[in-house]
Amino acid sequence: MEWLVVVLNFIGQQILNVPAYLIGIITAIGLMALKRNSGQVIGGALKAALGFLILGAGANVVVGSLDPLGTLILAVTGAQGVIPTNEVITAIAQDEFGAQSAYVLTLGFLVMLVLARFTPLKYVFLTGHHMVFMATMLTVVLSVGFGNGASWLVVLIGALLLGVIMVVMPAFVHPWTKKITGNDTIAIGHFGTLGYIAAGAAGQAVGRRSKSTEDIKFPQGLKFLRDSMVATSLSMVLIYMVFAIWGLIALPLQEALDIFGSADAGAFIMAAFAQALQFGVGVAIILYGVRTVLGELVPAFQGIAEKVVPGARPALDIPIVFPFGANAVLIGFLSSFAGGLLALGVLAVWLNPVFGLALILPGMVPHFFTGGGAGVYGNATGGRLGAMIGGFVNGVIITILPAILLLVLGDFGFANSTFGDADFGWFGTLVGVSVGVGGGLAVILAILIAVVLVSVAIVYQIRVVDKGWVPGAKRDVWIAEEKAAEKAVLDAEKARRKAEKEAAAEAV
Repeated sequence: MEWLVVVLNFIGQQILNVPAYLIGIITAIGLMALKRNSGQVIGGALKAALGFLILGAGANVVVGSLDPLGTLILAVTGAQGVIPTNEVITAIAQDEFGAQSAYVLTLGFLVMLVLARFTPLKYVFLTGHHMVFMATMLTVVLSVGFGNGASWLVVLIGALLLGVIMVVMPAFVHPWTKKITGNDTIAIGHFGTLGYIAAGAAGQAVGRRSKSTEDIKFPQGLKFLRDSMVATSLSMVLIYMVFAIWGLIALPLQEALDIFGSADAGAFIMAAFAQALQFGVGVAIILYGVRTVLGELVPAFQGIAEKVVPGARPALDIPIVFPFGANAVLIGFLSSFAGGLLALGVLAVWLNPVFGLALILPGMVPHFFTGGGAGVYGNATGGRLGAMIGGFVNGVIITILPAILLLVLGDFGFANSTFGDADFGWFGTLVGVSVGVGGGLAVILAILIAVVLVSVAIVYQIRVVDKGWVPGAKRDVWIAEEKAAEKAVLDAEKARRKAEKEAAAEAV
């Protein structure tokens, strides 16, 4: 059986773990189903894969820009605690649970395809790295609950739960996703979904008379801020400069200089400036990659929908919605970080002393990607206020839930990291608490979780998604009325000017 473990590890770690390869393969399958010629299949698959690699390159640039900022903020604030990082804790777990998680990942992908084929939940989850993270988390949590001796049980239950969570979460968030994209061609496959739903709901609650972040009107001298890349870069320059100057004042000079590897204070400031501009570059690359992927993947998915999974929607990574609200991404990111800081204060003052929850430090990377996504979802239903409140709510969620999750991770609860995004927190805790009862009851409860989630998601899909429920419909009516009123004013102004010109012509 060793060869099977090697093969499954290869599939899980080298193919399914690389979104670009997975997207390329799916695109090729879709184009073949559409009976395109070999050149179109190869070209389309490569272009889709390259688009995802471009997106990943942009993400790496953003991460590279944010990491020094996170280090700088921690240095000047002196905060101590756990930083949620999916990649780090996954790497830690691989030594002990690598083979099991590979089985869970491969079988879970098949479970997802079966559910997508034979239920109304027509979502194909294609965010490969999140599959790996969730498979690893489920393997660890189930191993803690069932014990290391029940490896086959961990694999079977883990695969079932993984397949289920990959089809139900895109369904639950889909009404908001459709509102953002304006169509039903793509879904979101990212395990920050609870935060996006909460952001959309919060936006709907508070922003009924708030205009879109994308309609912000700048004075004539600030019109350059309408360019999202410029606005994003300038905002990060301001943030970096504040903390860079703070660092030079608050830290010993050499300690501050070591953060950027600078020779003197001037070089330190310019290094911070360059990192801020790199952030804007990374966001621009992400947006270009998204457009490239969608240009190839969406048409190809028509073939998959016709032949393999009728009606299938590709569930993609969260940056796929960033072009629909570039200003909202920045607002959501900053608001999410603010929410994380507030939640950290609550942990430090109350939840840590009373309940023993770990202090979760706000990581810049998860707050950018999930907070930015939450900003877009909040903006869709609540405009500018929705983007701010939605991002803030997401920041609270991704700070509190990882602290709770640490309680069910067994020995891994003492590692200096944990899984960070919202769905890892609530789902991992739910599964961990259920299997913690032990024995046959643990198995029954785990299966029951899967059955309940699928059943609720199917009802939700049929009664809510398929019937076309639109979140924030009342705000849409208000927006339409506002636009009509603005148009009436403009038309009246044009008519007045025309009448004045005609009167002046007659006088001559």
